[in-house]
Amino acid sequence: MATAFLERAGDISVDTARSVQEAMCKLESSTFDAIVSDYEIPPQSGLAFLQAVRRRGLDIPFLIFTDRGDEEAMTRAIACGADDYLQKGRYPKAEFIELMHRIRSAVEKKSTLRILHDTREAMEDVQSIMHAVALPLVVIDEHLTVMSANPSFYTTFHLTPDGVEGGSLYGAGGGQWDIPHLRTALAALFAEKAAIENLDIEYGSPAGGRRGLLLNGRELARPGKSPRLALLSVEDITGLRESERHIRESERRMNDIINFLPDATFAIDATGTVIAWNEAMEALTGVSAPAMLGQGNYGYALPFYQARRPLLIDMVTEPDEVIRQQYPSLAREGHAVMAETVMTRPGGGRAVLWGKATPLYNDRGEETGAIESIRDITVWREAEDALRGSEQRFRELADLLPVTVFEADARCMFTFVNQNAYETFGYTPEDLERGMPVIEAVVPEERERAHHNISACFAGRTNRGNEYTALRRDGTTFPATIYSAPIMQGGSIVGFRGVVVDITEQQEAQEALRRSERRMADIINFLPDATLAIDREGVVLAWNRAMEELTGIPAAEMVGTGAYSYAHPFYKRRRPILIDLVFQPDAVIGRYYTDVRREGQALVAETHTRLPDGTEAYLRGKATPIYDEQGAFVGSIESIRNITDLRETERVLMESEERYRAIFENSGTAMAIVEDDGTISLANSHAANLLGYGCDDEENLRKWHDFVPGHEKERLKVYFGEREQSRAPGPWQFESEVIDGGGCVRHGLFTADRIPGTQRFIVSVMDITEQKRAREKIGHLNRVLGAIRDINRTITQEPNRARMVQGICDILVDTRGYVGACIVLVDGDRTITGTATAGVIAEVLPFLEAGGGGMLPEDLGRVLDSREVLLRTVGVSGCAAPAEEWKVMGSRLEHQGRLYGLFKVVVPREIPLDDEETAVFAELAGDIAYALYTADLEEEHHYHDALKMANKKLTLLSSITRHDILNQTTGMAGFLALLEERMPDDPATNDYLHYLHRSVDTIRRQISFSRDYENLGMVAPEWFAVESLVQMAAATATMGAVRLAVATGPVEVFADPMLEMVFVNLFDNALRHGESVTCIKVCCDAQDAGCRIVIEDDGRGVPAEMKDAIFEKGVGTNTGYGLFLAREVLGITGMAIRETGTPGRGARFEITVPAGRWRMPPAVCEDAA
Repeated sequence: MATAFLERAGDISVDTARSVQEAMCKLESSTFDAIVSDYEIPPQSGLAFLQAVRRRGLDIPFLIFTDRGDEEAMTRAIACGADDYLQKGRYPKAEFIELMHRIRSAVEKKSTLRILHDTREAMEDVQSIMHAVALPLVVIDEHLTVMSANPSFYTTFHLTPDGVEGGSLYGAGGGQWDIPHLRTALAALFAEKAAIENLDIEYGSPAGGRRGLLLNGRELARPGKSPRLALLSVEDITGLRESERHIRESERRMNDIINFLPDATFAIDATGTVIAWNEAMEALTGVSAPAMLGQGNYGYALPFYQARRPLLIDMVTEPDEVIRQQYPSLAREGHAVMAETVMTRPGGGRAVLWGKATPLYNDRGEETGAIESIRDITVWREAEDALRGSEQRFRELADLLPVTVFEADARCMFTFVNQNAYETFGYTPEDLERGMPVIEAVVPEERERAHHNISACFAGRTNRGNEYTALRRDGTTFPATIYSAPIMQGGSIVGFRGVVVDITEQQEAQEALRRSERRMADIINFLPDATLAIDREGVVLAWNRAMEELTGIPAAEMVGTGAYSYAHPFYKRRRPILIDLVFQPDAVIGRYYTDVRREGQALVAETHTRLPDGTEAYLRGKATPIYDEQGAFVGSIESIRNITDLRETERVLMESEERYRAIFENSGTAMAIVEDDGTISLANSHAANLLGYGCDDEENLRKWHDFVPGHEKERLKVYFGEREQSRAPGPWQFESEVIDGGGCVRHGLFTADRIPGTQRFIVSVMDITEQKRAREKIGHLNRVLGAIRDINRTITQEPNRARMVQGICDILVDTRGYVGACIVLVDGDRTITGTATAGVIAEVLPFLEAGGGGMLPEDLGRVLDSREVLLRTVGVSGCAAPAEEWKVMGSRLEHQGRLYGLFKVVVPREIPLDDEETAVFAELAGDIAYALYTADLEEEHHYHDALKMANKKLTLLSSITRHDILNQTTGMAGFLALLEERMPDDPATNDYLHYLHRSVDTIRRQISFSRDYENLGMVAPEWFAVESLVQMAAATATMGAVRLAVATGPVEVFADPMLEMVFVNLFDNALRHGESVTCIKVCCDAQDAGCRIVIEDDGRGVPAEMKDAIFEKGVGTNTGYGLFLAREVLGITGMAIRETGTPGRGARFEITVPAGRWRMPPAVCEDAA
């Protein structure tokens, strides 16, 4: 059909091919002036044919003639080398006439380009020079047509020869060269032969921003030749200008940095002139920056020394010996020098200053000046002096101890020993100064074990006591126990310290005890205490010599008797004594003894009686049961001691105690006497102030554990048991919580030691509450920061949101950063969508324990309403019940305006809720919100990708189908047109042909309509200005003489990009069906509840019975889909449409836009404000 139409022109001869392969064969055997191809040539495409032609090096004009009218297809065809692109449509005759015109134009253009090519060949010499020059060059003729340009020109300005050569210089690169100043210079170049020299031009780049050019140009010497040519060099100096700007910006930033440095800082140039004097320097010297900047001749020394003299900044390149003349404490660090000096403050007083100076260099390594920072270290030096005084006190105290105290460095060399060490080991201070290894203090055969224990100390472990054979200087030895612990400085172990205890007497005592036990086992009869034993029937089994002496009754008379006969010597009657009561309850024992106590299974009691010889005595008895090897009770044994002399001794001790009571009362620390049963029998005034208990009521004496919280009692019980079993010498020292007189919990450092000769302890308590809180605060923050690091790994590695938030809560509790954590996720209606908890959070948020879900409780709603971290205390307030009191922090989880829920943690009760704590919590909440935001983006990304892929496949399928149908309908329309020309003028035949034309036209319109709406819902909704869309729709609909009145104002709506087609369809319906339409009006009525867009005309209107039906699919006289799809497009973003006009007076369509889907532009809102 195309052949028939084209060859009718007479000057066009057409040859056809059914495939790309056939067409390529004909191109090899014949010559053609042009090629016309469809976009699709099954099984290949027209683009593949085009690319094959261009790969052969053929520059034949190539035209694409297709039904595809989308911009993407046209762009791809032109990019592949097509010379023209023509869309098939509804009118075959007009289309083929246009095709003939396009063919002729393409052939003529190609001929012109060949002529230009010949001209370029004449310029080969010029081009070879241009290509060798790195500077951008371009050759133009007298008409300012670009003849040639070198590669540097195209690279610099991101152009291609096809878009530049043969065209006007002013049109190159989107018109970026059309600059009035350049026009004037080029006009003078050819008219006046005035060369262009260093012409500086600035213009707006199409890519955005301003660019700078430097132009030079001269006319080429070509006497008598035409056209006249000129050579221009175009240098892009944008980067140079940008570099200059960056340098200025860098200098400004550097001055800002220096000004805000915390240390006093100033700088001078190579001439000694002050070029920087920051705010800290102003505060230190009292001299302002304006008064000092520009000063030279050592003027900057006056505030420090009241004289002009070189400072450290002037001596950075001097030899060390020169600098030390003024600064003896010199130190170097690379090029920098550091020193200390003393000055008098401007307001009086002494100040110790530390300075650090370093030279400044330029890019060539040349010295351009120097900079110095000065820091006031007066407080540090005073602290060092105080530390040295504290160390001296420590050394004096160590010298008073009866054990050896030592310290050693990382080389295991002694650095300090107390006086006892010199006396015990026989060494002198001179020996220590010469250097003495710690290992030499033990015998050689034990040094390997000592090395191992020292290594453990450097690994951070404390040695609780290891026994060695110690070696004195004179070669003698003695047994010793060594305790040691690492010395920490700045977080590192720099040595270790320890105590050496001589255990010679202890070992000798233990050996003597073992010998005694062996003797006692064999000769119980010779026990020093009076001892008797009975069997379970109360018959006397043993009655030793001491008992004979005490009672005057020989063993022979007593052994074998029963019925309490052994009580008679003491009480002159038969009655139960202590040996008979070991298994009796206290109430029964109390009938016979008033002063009795239990020691395990043993009973201990004292009594006053008259002995058989008539003397009065105090006796102390101790009875205990006897068991056989199977653990069965077989009898009891009792030892009786005459403690009359002990009581006399106690009386003397009481008198001595009074003398020491004054010392005890005025010791300056809380001290108390604790009996062996834990009763506080005496407390000084400091202890009374701390505990609120002064031992005044002897009838209601309290035990020491009454002042210890319940959770501490078991720990201390274990500690005391272990200490008793270890029998370690020296005082006990431990930390514990203590309840003070106000019921508040304090932290105390306890030191306890047994009073010699008694079972009582003397205990001192130092209040270390504040130190304890500081340590706990640091430890807590470290644990929280460690948890944040673990949480960041969980956030990046866990894709599942529920597991991610649960993992965050678990980490916060497992690392002991917090004792409870909770994350509650909500939707837009604040309905709970998920929770994650760990630790004690159920006590704080009990509704979670019941399953959660539903709307948030009021207290959690307040967290969502607040943009600050909320703090509160949950439970019973007051110091006396700390375990029932919780401190809670809460924050909303929000990122970029999106609310995800709330985050709460329960803080350990000993940690205060200060600014530092809330800042760390707020940062953690921000990280969690960002993680939830990222997870949402990831889910949306996967959803949109899947949707895009599905839509792409559907679009491709419909595009192929539509293309094939349109090709067939185009052929049908063409053949019908040829048939009309050849058929006789018969009315019936003409009617048939008319019906066929109308059917073909209907099919084409419906297929074209489906192409217009194929992108429905594929692109995300955007904000559109209604007025602009209406104007574009009117241009598409071809309004003709119909007047359009737009009064929408600056209203914008959030809608699918197909919204423009809604207006096009409404205008097309008015023009097509309104009959007498002369004017179409569009206006907006915007209110808080929503916005209404009204489109009305003055035509015949819509019949009442059709007002709803016109929006149904298939209703209408054109395609039947226009208003149906218009309603679907609007419905994507919640908009609705209805017809409200009066029949006979015009159609009126109202589009309702819900609240939140319309807005006034930001600029309009700001003007209104």
